[in-house]
Amino acid sequence: MLLAGMEIGISSIRVIIAGDMEAPHWPAAAAALFGLLVRQWVLPPGGAGDRRAALYVSAAAAAGAGGAWIGGLMSVPHLSYLDPAAGLIISALVLAEGCRLIIGTARSGAFAERGAERADELMQVIQRVEGVITVEMVRARERGHYVVVEVVISVNPRISVMEGSEIAKRVRLLLLDRFIHVADVTVHVEPYDPGYPYRSNHDPNQEHMPTLLQ
Repeated sequence: MLLAGMEIGISSIRVIIAGDMEAPHWPAAAAALFGLLVRQWVLPPGGAGDRRAALYVSAAAAAGAGGAWIGGLMSVPHLSYLDPAAGLIISALVLAEGCRLIIGTARSGAFAERGAERADELMQVIQRVEGVITVEMVRARERGHYVVVEVVISVNPRISVMEGSEIAKRVRLLLLDRFIHVADVTVHVEPYDPGYPYRSNHDPNQEHMPTLLQ
């Protein structure tokens, strides 16, 4: 995309310097206008930035080709400059879009790397909380300058719901206290299930309790 934008810009500059202005024929203007209409009404919308950039490119092409064609019909030589001028505008838009994509890719890679490091650090802290048997999932998402954490832990299935909620509360408060950049923590509690029947690894001598299914 960057190379294409540079090529369009260089070609437009050469035309302006050479002064060889040849007004485009009406099919070029019609094609540019048709492309603008198709892009606006037919093709599915993308992101707001992508749609706006594509709309500006199509509008510049239609205005440049149409204005130069009208200038040729009316014998107004100065309007012929609209076509290469539109090329310069399109070149700038394409270059800007290419730079935006490169910066976005770099930021995504950096965020993914930081997210993996955060998840490992958060998991190490959660595993120290008494009552947590395993940490099933840790997800950290950036919201501005802060981080929102979602955690799924497993606890002994023989404890009460109130005890499970208390463990989740301890996990939440510990993360909020330990990490200043964490703005909110959501903890989901699930019963630990290593396989049926369950035997707690905290009490290996416990007897197997029959269930309603037996």
